[in-house]
Amino acid sequence: MKTLFLSLVLIAGFAVASPPSALAVDYDGDGVVEDDCLDNCPNVANPGQLNTDGDSEGDACDNDDDGDGIPDTQDPAPLDSSIP
Repeated sequence: MKTLFLSLVLIAGFAVASPPSALAVDYDGDGVVEDDCLDNCPNVANPGQLNTDGDSEGDACDNDDDGDGIPDTQDPAPLDSSIP
């Protein structure tokens, strides 16, 4: 469930709704905010943020978790690049 926080700002006696803070957006519900560049897989929940190969994608949405060039679906050891 998306949770957005709406703040009200009083300007000259009028209440105006401001957009939600970019830091409060967690689209995938994993507890890590996307817009702060902390979530390495913004559309798939991965609270641990595991990123075996150290690239920009977390393992939850990375097709090659160990970075050996072999897609995880064909890799006998998808988390160990030393095993081809």
